[in-house]
Amino acid sequence: MIREALLAGLVALFGAAAVILHGARAAEVSSLNEALVPVTDRSETARAEANRAALRQVLIKISGDRKSVDARPELLEDAGRYVLQYQYRDVTAGETATAATWLWERFDEAAVRELLATAGLPSWQSNRPLVLVWAATEEGGIGTLSVSDGQDPTTLALRQNMERRGLPLAFPQIDPSAAGTPTVADLKQGDLARLQQASAPYGAQELATAVITRAEDGAWRGRFTLLRGEHGATWVAQGPGVEEVVAQGVDQWADALAAPAVAAGSETTTEAVDLQVEGITSSQQVGRVETYLRTVPGVSQVRVRRLEPGLITFRVIAAGGMAVLVQGIGAGQVLQPAAGGVAGRFVLVDMALPPAAAAPGAQPEAKPEAQPEAQPEAQPEAQPEAQPEAQPEAQPEAQPEAQPEAQPEAQPEAQPEAPLEQP
Repeated sequence: MIREALLAGLVALFGAAAVILHGARAAEVSSLNEALVPVTDRSETARAEANRAALRQVLIKISGDRKSVDARPELLEDAGRYVLQYQYRDVTAGETATAATWLWERFDEAAVRELLATAGLPSWQSNRPLVLVWAATEEGGIGTLSVSDGQDPTTLALRQNMERRGLPLAFPQIDPSAAGTPTVADLKQGDLARLQQASAPYGAQELATAVITRAEDGAWRGRFTLLRGEHGATWVAQGPGVEEVVAQGVDQWADALAAPAVAAGSETTTEAVDLQVEGITSSQQVGRVETYLRTVPGVSQVRVRRLEPGLITFRVIAAGGMAVLVQGIGAGQVLQPAAGGVAGRFVLVDMALPPAAAAPGAQPEAKPEAQPEAQPEAQPEAQPEAQPEAQPEAQPEAQPEAQPEAQPEAQPEAQPEAPLEQP
């Protein structure tokens, strides 16, 4: 009972909730840069170790490539530099339970994706397949099915671990009186036809089953299946508790679902490159060039790295690296190679770029940036120096407080005891 209550509190703090969505084949995952890990105490030593564990969790969540991340321990060095916010959270399970302390951290997602790109690892998109899970737990000959609002160990562990791997989760609405509703026996026997028929109204992109049983020796065993067409892939797991078994099973599901993205990433090398642009004389133009670069094929991330008088350096993550990026830029009419043939250096051609929401190359009705050319003294070279380092840091700090507070407010019992801290 203590472990069950602790897990319930953990799920409430983590904000991992199952969803029931009809007709939704995929869902946007907004917490890919967040992690929650246990800590022994609140010392700096414990937090440094937790930083590495949390960064590992985020790297796996964003890339989907668990094996490659674990094969590159150097990625976890200096993990604290990527942390934007952190907060200690306590979970208790009643008067007889020992308090468990967890550390929640939010990382700079752009910097983490850049770290992955530099290491040659993929980034899995945030729009991911919705997984409808039929789960059953059997102990002492009694079997129960997991439901969306269930508080049993299996349901809670599924929520927590699907969140840990960045997978959208849905549970079916169980109506035992309705004809055709799958039973625990159907899940154990692997009745694919019945499960697929009952799952059709939910429109989920992926269908999975989990059967968790307690053996006579007290150990827990699980069988986890991804159903696709007339066939399915099945994995087995075993451990001292439900939580350990479910964690193993969800890792297998996530590895299989991320495999196409991982394979695509290995076929096309993604690199982080520095692109320099001359001729920018206003912060508005900086933003518009940044928006334009995001539309170049193969580009997944863009941020300002350095501001100098008349020269802006952008850090760009692009599939195929600099060669493909230059080719994509050459297809447009916004930037052209700078004189001297310096690789990765361009000149802004269209000083009156269209608004950020417009497509690159669109012809604006007005040219607000034309005035500075007529009156060069009105646009001194010192203007970029007015914001020497502020703008590159603006992106990760844009919403430092709004999002982390949203989840605890939705869960009254999960209110943190301390305010968010900046490392």
